[in-house]
Amino acid sequence: MTKLCILFLHHADDELTRYHAGIISKINPHAKIITLTFKAGIPGAICPIQYPSGMNEWRNADVLIYRWFQSVHRVVAERYIIIEYDTLCTVPFEHFYKSVWDVPVAAAALVNLIQQPDWYWFREIQDHSQYR
Repeated sequence: MTKLCILFLHHADDELTRYHAGIISKINPHAKIITLTFKAGIPGAICPIQYPSGMNEWRNADVLIYRWFQSVHRVVAERYIIIEYDTLCTVPFEHFYKSVWDVPVAAAALVNLIQQPDWYWFREIQDHSQYR
């Protein structure tokens, strides 16, 4: 089983995306890095879903992750880290997340409809029933 799988979300094959993907790969040499995209991405990127036209990709990035987990490309790992292309990472993830490395789930912020009803993205969702 893979110890660490990094899901690198991006949408273009450009200098910034390649640079950040390269840094992540260099400072996390033992991790399995999966580059996920909705369209054209860096070489080797996986697009696990035919995305319907008219939908905003980055408002639905979770769909990309869900579909990857359901695809033949899925990697079974002890830990998964989801990172977006525009995040500059300068230390290994194991070092950065040391204080929470062994907990079941960690996130920068947990948001729910009851405690943060005015959170910006909840206004984008028509049916809130699934979040209650």
